[in-house]
Amino acid sequence: MGASAPEEALVLGRYDKQVSTKLDGLDAQNPLFYEKKETLDAKHAQRRRQQQQQQQQLDQQPEQSKPTSEELEPEYFRDRAEIKRRGQQLAFDHALTENADDAERKAKNLLDIVRHNDDVAFYSQAEPLTGYRGQKHRRWAGDHFLTNWDILNETVLFKVTTRMPKGAHLHIHFNSTLLPHVLLDIAQGMEQMYISSDKPLDSVDNFNTCEIQFLMKSEDVVAADRTKLRNIGPRELSSRSSSDTHNLFSSNFVQLTDERNQRLSWMKYRTFREQWDQRRKKGSVLPETLSRGLGVSGAGHSQSDKGAGAMTWKDWLISKLVFDDQEAHNSLQTAEGAWEKFNGRTRMMKGLFNYETAFVKYTWSCLEEFERDRIQYAEIRPNFMMTNQIYTDDGSKQLDNRETMKKIVEIFQKFKQQRPSTTVCGLKVIYCTPRSFSADKVEASLNECLSFKTGEFRDYIAGFDLVGEEAQGKPLKAFIPEFLEFKRKCREQKVNIPFLFHCGETLELGGDTDDNLLDALLLDSKRIGHGFALARKPYLISEFKKRDICLELCPISNQVLGLTPRMNGHAMYELLANDVHCTLSSDNGTLFKSTLSHDFYEVMVGSKAMTLHGWRQLIEWSIKHASLDSAERSKLEEVWTKLWAQFVEWIIDSFDHVEPIVAPPAKPSTSRKNGESDEALQERLKAEKSQYDLDHSNFLKQIEAWKAKAAKL
Repeated sequence: MGASAPEEALVLGRYDKQVSTKLDGLDAQNPLFYEKKETLDAKHAQRRRQQQQQQQQLDQQPEQSKPTSEELEPEYFRDRAEIKRRGQQLAFDHALTENADDAERKAKNLLDIVRHNDDVAFYSQAEPLTGYRGQKHRRWAGDHFLTNWDILNETVLFKVTTRMPKGAHLHIHFNSTLLPHVLLDIAQGMEQMYISSDKPLDSVDNFNTCEIQFLMKSEDVVAADRTKLRNIGPRELSSRSSSDTHNLFSSNFVQLTDERNQRLSWMKYRTFREQWDQRRKKGSVLPETLSRGLGVSGAGHSQSDKGAGAMTWKDWLISKLVFDDQEAHNSLQTAEGAWEKFNGRTRMMKGLFNYETAFVKYTWSCLEEFERDRIQYAEIRPNFMMTNQIYTDDGSKQLDNRETMKKIVEIFQKFKQQRPSTTVCGLKVIYCTPRSFSADKVEASLNECLSFKTGEFRDYIAGFDLVGEEAQGKPLKAFIPEFLEFKRKCREQKVNIPFLFHCGETLELGGDTDDNLLDALLLDSKRIGHGFALARKPYLISEFKKRDICLELCPISNQVLGLTPRMNGHAMYELLANDVHCTLSSDNGTLFKSTLSHDFYEVMVGSKAMTLHGWRQLIEWSIKHASLDSAERSKLEEVWTKLWAQFVEWIIDSFDHVEPIVAPPAKPSTSRKNGESDEALQERLKAEKSQYDLDHSNFLKQIEAWKAKAAKL
């Protein structure tokens, strides 16, 4: 019997197909199905005879001696392996995988063992989560980042990640870089720091739903606000105690806004803390029911049993700043809802950040964090706008954008002078302004950015960006005349200020938001912030690759803000499969309790195909696509290459003799085997139980040893 029509068409198609892709090129050079048509009939007949003979032999063999599928169908599995090999040749990290030296190959294999052992020792041994109607869900590394926060920070793989030199960090919003306690601690020492709420803190619901803000205010401004509140507020305000109307804990608290939509009721931050502590000692911070109704995000997990009696003011304020896993991933949450919470948190952060002492200390601490997290270069994104300018410590006046920029440069230069051996090679600023601005304000921002680049900050301006929620702000097409005029002025003044637009941070299909990627392409953007939506645009993918446009991916941010529930569903793996250049960034780490190390960890546990070579490729792309001149890039490459070699050597030294943890076999079956007597059954069960107990004991010792190793790193 001849070959079937589909099979014959497949064989002939392999010879006739025109070469149009890289994979087709491989097939044309060495077609996978290489049998000639005239030999197919004979080969099929011979194969059927062989199979009949093999089946007869199998029927006569005991179960344990039967050959495997691979032994029965060697040709099939040979072809299967060949297809897999060809697919690997198209992988984004193929070149680095093939060209890796012996040390890096060994380090890669050891890191694979580390990942496996963490899965066994930390996740499989953790208490399962309880879901709907009591269903138990085993813990696993690829679950929600916020859900796993309590486990992943203890793992060996995460601690390895913190030791890795990460090259360039290209997408980091400057006011939300460090963990939230940093700014709260600085604010404690500021006499003119005030706190406000949009509702009184007198009920569980209000404590949970209120939006807190901070601001440096002079005594004169506070007095003027209170006068304005009495003048525009309800008539009964005049009969209330003045202190009560501004006391966040009082049911008489009133919040109104002025003509500029600025809040008028503010309580001194020192007084707020003192009153919280006093009420906490008396057990009256909140009604008793609060202990059942309010949770605080401690380690990223909701802890609803942590009530008013145990909660400090700092616990509560951190819970207002940081996303909780139930908040981000409950069944009713949407991307729009997550962004609503995100925007409230950024408003809370703003007042903690934009005064002189905090800004200076924060900038210095940021540089220390870059050094600690093994980041060699960063492009930070301050938000330049009138309402975001830095206050003096007495709250009496604000520094303008130029003075802010000057402070960043001076602090960085001082950091380099005081730490000549630091591995932080460089720092630049991406000039950012809100996408909600009017066209004339965006034009003014573009002009100021250009003046910075052509003036005293020539070496410190990396590019220009519009920031804010993409779906709520204006699309890029709203500012095309302003952008094109800016490009013309840059050419005229012979400077290069690339566009580095936030785009594709959306699930929307069709519409203006979805089209931002198209406008970013036409505007010749050098990089794209996020670019999550690019994965569903095959034509734009090809154009991005032609123009060498890189994506600044922010995996944890995308999880929390509703683009993907878990890392294994992130668009980055599709983008990498299409060989789109990508980098990793932390975005707004303060709000997620994350650092860049956490994002690299998430990428590794989100795909078994990600390896040390993949990490390296992402890092090398970050250096390639950074806004650097040739001399700056060469210096960064030199520093990073040396650090990478040291990192590989450290992996080998630390894990050279590590073996995969082997789980014990399942508990012995009590089922009787055919013809087995009672005595033989009992004897067998006794021997099998003894072996199981021994294996299980050894398994627990391996777990204990691995956790001990993690604790020492």
